[in-house]
Amino acid sequence: MPAVTNFSVDKFPALMILELSSMPVLREWVTVLTVDDEEGRRGQVPIFPCLTGLWLKECPQLRPEPCLPPSVKDLGISRTSKENLSLILECAMPLGGGDAAVSLQPPPDKGLRELIIQECQQLTCLPESLRSFTSLQRLVIDYCEDLERIEDWLGELTELQSLEIDGCSSLRYLPAHKMTTLKKLTIDDCPLLFDAAKQFVDTSIDHIEEVYVNNR
Repeated sequence: MPAVTNFSVDKFPALMILELSSMPVLREWVTVLTVDDEEGRRGQVPIFPCLTGLWLKECPQLRPEPCLPPSVKDLGISRTSKENLSLILECAMPLGGGDAAVSLQPPPDKGLRELIIQECQQLTCLPESLRSFTSLQRLVIDYCEDLERIEDWLGELTELQSLEIDGCSSLRYLPAHKMTTLKKLTIDDCPLLFDAAKQFVDTSIDHIEEVYVNNR
């Protein structure tokens, strides 16, 4: 659906998984309905109240309005720009201010649980907005060839248990020693994280229960 510029639908009360793919000119995705209650007070309700899994593939101009469905726990983003990636992650944050916005916020223990980032070019570091995803348990980064470093603040995400990185040929810094709650680490095809003898350069990974490293 390459020519679609707007995605607006009626309420989908039972939809749990959604994929938007190959929509290069899709700009706006409306995720809430504005309704009036019996007393005439206006508010907003989610169009996708049960949506837990969302994949956004090749939608480089997409902007959810006003936010991603707050029920989403597993989010995948691929083949977009670093600017759009930052925007999408900001839209995954709980809204602030106003009674209508409050009704869209997820409960404190129901935030984003899994994030997959794939093939996002010109992404040299992770977006700062990721720092606020305190409920994140699994982070996957695949084939982001311009990614140079994983920031120290990723260690602040104390719920993060699994980090998987594959095909990031420019990655040269990974603060595994900061990720004290990490239980699983997978590094594949990231040559700058290995020395001339093809040994993984970070030796501070003894606290991680499951480690898989491979330099193809």
